[in-house]
Amino acid sequence: MRTAGNQKVALWRQRYEKYKAGGLARREMCQRFKVKLSTLDYWFARLRRESRPEGLVELKGMAADPTAPNCLTLVVAEGIRVEIPRGCDMKLLAEVLGVLRSRS
Repeated sequence: MRTAGNQKVALWRQRYEKYKAGGLARREMCQRFKVKLSTLDYWFARLRRESRPEGLVELKGMAADPTAPNCLTLVVAEGIRVEIPRGCDMKLLAEVLGVLRSRS
């Protein structure tokens, strides 16, 4: 049985999917759903956070390719591309990843 809270989350997921599909601006969605912009922004941010994977991913079993470049390329949302060279300063990398995380 669905609780009122689960129903609310499901409703906002549907609204968020409609928004991602395009066609309406946030303000137009507010008018259509009769909600404040702050409410819409709260729910959309919450749903983005919930759908985002967290933590590190361990890469196992990757065979070394002698023709591959000497770096790892990390592509994140919004077209951000980070090239991590072999022997990279891990402290600097952690700072860069922290900045990227705070932007999302």
